[in-house]
Amino acid sequence: MEQNTVTINQLIAQMLDEMKRIGYSDTTIWRYYQPAMGQFRKYYEQTGRAEYSPDTTDEYVNLHRERYERGEITYQSFKKRRYVGRRMNEFFLTGEIRHISDKKGTSFILSVVNEGIVDQFLCSRSCGDKARYDAGWTVRKYLQHMERHGHATLSDVTHDEVREFILKTAASVKTSGLHNVLLYLKHFHIFLKGSGIPTRTAWNCSHTRYTGGCPSRVM
Repeated sequence: MEQNTVTINQLIAQMLDEMKRIGYSDTTIWRYYQPAMGQFRKYYEQTGRAEYSPDTTDEYVNLHRERYERGEITYQSFKKRRYVGRRMNEFFLTGEIRHISDKKGTSFILSVVNEGIVDQFLCSRSCGDKARYDAGWTVRKYLQHMERHGHATLSDVTHDEVREFILKTAASVKTSGLHNVLLYLKHFHIFLKGSGIPTRTAWNCSHTRYTGGCPSRVM
């Protein structure tokens, strides 16, 4: 994007249009990005500024960093604002919306929509670098498996297909590793439900057990 004068309202509208053009789902656009960017717009209006500026956006993010440090908001809340602010600045400076991957050289190539969902999931997690890396690896492997079986989204994935993925994964990881895989998938499905992203398969980790053989049940 050429860095001509652009208002915060124009930038948000252009970002939403671009997200729709490159294949983001309506749920991701209207339930995640649009409300989050609306909070930035509110700050611009409250401070009497209309022209978009990365400095103003960073200023808003830093205010929430201070709120987090005072214990007024959760780290997850601050991290979401920081993430969206970075995406807004990136679009302002480059005119592009790219997907940020935490796993360098990943072999799990996903659709634009699913990679965006992974971005959102990782942004929502409060964990160390290793756990974040492992969570990203697990979810990308899971989504790629479903894409290769003809599922552009998880809205029509069956319990049997989830079980098939777990059995296939169990054959290639240690018992302790499979335990982590199950936990990451549990948290991923919790995230999907909380974000309103359609998924047919409800995940109940209390009914997903591994005893050295196969997971006994997937809900």
